[in-house]
Amino acid sequence: MQARLPTSRWTLGALLASAFVVALGYGIVLPVLPAMVERLAGSTDPTFNARQIGFLTAAYVAAPVAAAFLWGKWSDLIGRRPVLVFGLIGFAGPAPSTSRLGHKAPPPSCGSRLRPSRTAT
Repeated sequence: MQARLPTSRWTLGALLASAFVVALGYGIVLPVLPAMVERLAGSTDPTFNARQIGFLTAAYVAAPVAAAFLWGKWSDLIGRRPVLVFGLIGFAGPAPSTSRLGHKAPPPSCGSRLRPSRTAT
């Protein structure tokens, strides 16, 4: 039987607060996602927009599941602290550059590049 690691209230509070902030961020994005997809993809077709939103939501769920195995392996190899620092830098690093994109942001997924172009005949 393994001994329980002592966990302070501060540590537990910090973990719960960070999980809440991540969930809050997705809760803010999800309601406006249809409008964002429509504007960025340039399509008013509801089927196309629903497919893009489905792809984005599935990617949001699948990415942490797939990455959890890699993060665990790397954490075992090089230690917990360097992996956490690398993850935080990777999470916070691109934020300033993505906020400057504004209306010039690329389409939300590659599906918009695969659809036939609309040309006037």
